[in-house]
Parts: sequence; C-alpha cells; structure tokens
Amino acid sequence: MKRNANFLAAGLTVAVAVATVSGCAGTGTARMSEPARPAVQPKAPASASQTKIEPPILAGKVVETMNAGSYTYISLEKDGRRAWSAVPNTEVTVGEDIILIPGIDMVDFKSTILKRTFDNIHFSAGVQGAAAKAAEKAAAAKAAAPAVQPSAPALAADAKLPPNHPALPKQDAAPATQGAQPVLSGKVVEAMDAGGYTYICLEKDGQKTWAAIPEAEVKVGSDLTIQAGNIMPFFASKSLKRSFENIIFSPGIAK
Repeated sequence: MKRNANFLAAGLTVAVAVATVSGCAGTGTARMSEPARPAVQPKAPASASQTKIEPPILAGKVVETMNAGSYTYISLEKDGRRAWSAVPNTEVTVGEDIILIPGIDMVDFKSTILKRTFDNIHFSAGVQGAAAKAAEKAAAAKAAAPAVQPSAPALAADAKLPPNHPALPKQDAAPATQGAQPVLSGKVVEAMDAGGYTYICLEKDGQKTWAAIPEAEVKVGSDLTIQAGNIMPFFASKSLKRSFENIIFSPGIAK
C-alpha cells in the first residue's frame, strides 16, 4: 500500500506540473499581440497662399461672352481648355475665332459688377483686327443711311453773307469729352513694387495717372513711356492695402 501511495503521489505531482505548464502557455498566448504599426502621418495640406497662374489663351473660339462696365469678358477655348480674358468693350460673337493682344494675367480677380471671382483672368489690350472690323461696320452703316441735309444755319455759315446781313446766332459748342485721357508718357513722381507689379505715378502738364506694369526697375524723376493698356476703375490692391480710383494695367514700358 505504501508503494502504491508513492506512485499515486508522483502521478499527482506530474499532473499538477503539466497543468501548471499548460496554464502558463495559455496565459502567454493570450498576451501576445500583433506588432504595433507605425502611425501614419497625415499629409500636409497644400499651401493656399498662392493660386497657380494658368497660361492665358490668346487665340481660340469664343464659347462665352458678357459685357460689364467698360469691359467685355470672353471665355476662349483651345485644345479642350478654356480660359477667361477681359478686353475693353468690344463686339464679339459666340462661336467666332479671335486673337487677343497680349496683356497682364491676374489671379483671384473679383468683379463687383458681375458679382463673380475669377481664379485666373487675362486683361488684354483688345481683340486683333477689332478696330478695322468696327470701322468697316461703321462705313457700311453710313453708306446705307440716308443722306442728312445740313441745317439752314450751317448752310448760311458756309456761304458768303451779303453786306449788312445781321449776324447769325452762334452754334452751341460740342460737349467736352467726359474724363481726361490717361497719361502714358511723363515723369515718374512715385513708384513702388508689390505683388509682382510695379506701380507708377506719371505726371505730364499737371495731370497725374497711376499705372501698373510687370515688375521693372523704375526711378523716380525719370521720364517714362508705357504701353497702352486697360483702365480699371476703383481698383483695390491687397498687397499695397490701397485703392486707386483709376489705374492703367499696361503690358510694360514702351521700347
């Protein structure tokens, strides 16, 4: 009996040992986990401080047009791409092919009249051949219109009056042109650089005009001539934090 008791005790000891080892193994398995993955760093948002300037379309088909203020806004299409431009008031037709005179690119331009902001817009000096086209149209309209007989005072003024004829009443003078013509050539009285442009104040015969050209070296006191451009009324410069009642956006200094 004593021998059997010893065998039984040994068996119980082995069973306990096996159970203990099994429990530890189970506990170890439960604690194992998948290796931690490195945290994914979020991509930095693209900088919104600058808007990408798309190249203008200077030749293409008119797909949209509208007049606002003293400008005609034109959407041109070429090779599947569209771009907006603005020119001084010009008669254009949707569907026709036109070529624009190079001017100045502007980003984030807000039209208060259209209540619309253009991400990119090209301010052109005009449509090539538009002046000739307008002249031809005016000549055709004049030829088709009935001849206007001059008034009696005009006939009498052209003819020689007989002696002692009473003086004819004076004709009213033609109304003066509203607004002075901008100064394109004169002395630089003020100049500053901002936002890729050089702002210049030109003076001639006591008249001053502000203009903006692509950034260039300009000295105050020098005589300068700039190319004709677009006159923009009530223009606010965010870079200068200043508003201009009228300013010319010129392609640059005349050579």
